[in-house]
Amino acid sequence: MESETTFGTLQPEPLWQPCPRGELVSLGKRLRQRRQRRRFLYTAAGTLSLLAAAGGAWLILQSQGEQPSPSEDYFFADLWCSEVQKLAKAFMNQELSPDMADKVRRHINACPRCGPLFAKHMAG
Repeated sequence: MESETTFGTLQPEPLWQPCPRGELVSLGKRLRQRRQRRRFLYTAAGTLSLLAAAGGAWLILQSQGEQPSPSEDYFFADLWCSEVQKLAKAFMNQELSPDMADKVRRHINACPRCGPLFAKHMAG
């Protein structure tokens, strides 16, 4: 639109108009709030990602199971691990009495330490 000046010539109306009082303050406040919200969301997303990764690592470690310490001596089927280790060669060569061989076999099946050891020897 054009408006007439005091000299009678036509000039275009200005494209910019003055802002209402407090408009810039309001816009600045909204911008700061958006920035705060965005910062919060980024932080929350990062924290959740970190927690998910830590939880996944914990689950993986738990699924691998707890390996018994080599120094632990378990008692299964009336035999200690140390006794089974002493009888291992005779057991593998089938030189034990049927009763003792059965005890060793039951110990191996129940023991978290001896079972994997004998499985390695049987496989290899």
